[in-house]
Amino acid sequence: ETIKGTIEGALQGTGFWHLHQDGDICTVQYDMTVVTTKWWMKLTAPYARPLYRWNHHQIMRWGAEGLAARLNAELLSCDEQD
Repeated sequence: ETIKGTIEGALQGTGFWHLHQDGDICTVQYDMTVVTTKWWMKLTAPYARPLYRWNHHQIMRWGAEGLAARLNAELLSCDEQD
């Protein structure tokens, strides 16, 4: 199963949540393709890219933790992959 979403604001693009169930375990992979829309983000991107990636990963981790808590499920991992 795949869910598609669009991103608008400081970042603009498309995200896909790929869900796969294997027994009692559901794996969710999130893929996102975005561009920056703010001039200052475009200007700092070559230097701040590691910070942007860290920030994105942290926000996605918080989302995964919140979703797991909401579903009363155990979050087994939240690994960053490029």
